[in-house]
Amino acid sequence: MLNLFSKFEYLLWKIINNKSKKCATIYDIDQLDPQNDILFTFGFTGHQSNLSTYKGVILVHLSHYHLNTKEIAAFYKTLHNGFLVAEGEVSQNEYFRNFFAGAENRTYILPFTYYPGRFKVTKKMNERIKMCFASGPMSVPNDASYSSFYGKNVALNPMRELMFVHKDKISDGVAVYIYPHNYALSGMREIISTDSSFKCFSKKHLPIWFLTTILKIKLPYYSFDIVSKYNEYAMFSSPEERTGLPSMKLLEGILCGAVLVGINDPMYTKIGFRDGINFIAYEKENLDDLIKKIHFYQNHPLLLEEISQNGLSLVQSSFTPDKVFEIFWRDLENLLISIEKGQTIFTSSFSTK
Repeated sequence: MLNLFSKFEYLLWKIINNKSKKCATIYDIDQLDPQNDILFTFGFTGHQSNLSTYKGVILVHLSHYHLNTKEIAAFYKTLHNGFLVAEGEVSQNEYFRNFFAGAENRTYILPFTYYPGRFKVTKKMNERIKMCFASGPMSVPNDASYSSFYGKNVALNPMRELMFVHKDKISDGVAVYIYPHNYALSGMREIISTDSSFKCFSKKHLPIWFLTTILKIKLPYYSFDIVSKYNEYAMFSSPEERTGLPSMKLLEGILCGAVLVGINDPMYTKIGFRDGINFIAYEKENLDDLIKKIHFYQNHPLLLEEISQNGLSLVQSSFTPDKVFEIFWRDLENLLISIEKGQTIFTSSFSTK
């Protein structure tokens, strides 16, 4: 039953994303050529597969790898020629190094891109509120791998927790729109009197992506227009995961002209972000340093506007969908060439010194 539903989900995904004529569907791994075909899988699903039999290159994406980390690490070790892919520079992160010891030189940075057209500047900097708009869910994972390393009741995004808990203390610099994760999920599945029988069934049994993509049900948190909200403020922050990954909202605010405020970490600096040039950096888990930086730029609006323009230029030149695809594809081709020469070199061209 699960396999049948997975095939249905895949076919529906192809239709929604207009991939029906662009993607070939292969049901037998033996149809692939290990010398030329590279497999790409996500860790949270790949570790349940039988891909270990494949002799070619397999890329394992570490999106939200704080879940089932031990299982993903065990799966990775079984691969004939595996590499790890992440949206940030995880190789220096303590959590990553604990579970993926020895894989530090087999990681690849594949940064986020964005959906063209939606996120755009509608307000000039001098028309904005000189504060930092902070958003995102606040979750406390109960996954065994995560808890074994950090302990129980430890927030995945430490700065979201600090901002949420101390929102009154920092209200002169940060507009906190951070919310408990369960609030959004429970709100989406809440059945109301006007729901049809089909919608009631969907809310009870179908995945969240179906509710948002097909039924267009909004999260309670997103009752406002996120693009307008980014344009309302001069700065924004969507605090990072303690496992070394940036928020998926990393580029959205920048495209709307707001200045990114993030921790001083390789997840940003390795892909071209520079403190005081195209984003504002502060020391991680340091609320005082965050407020100090925000207060400084509240009093220096011209610097803030310059950083905004530089950040927008960086994103529009380096992280468009076409640009990210072009660079990633070229790196994959170079990987296959290196393997043919007996070297196996997979270097991320997104990574800077």
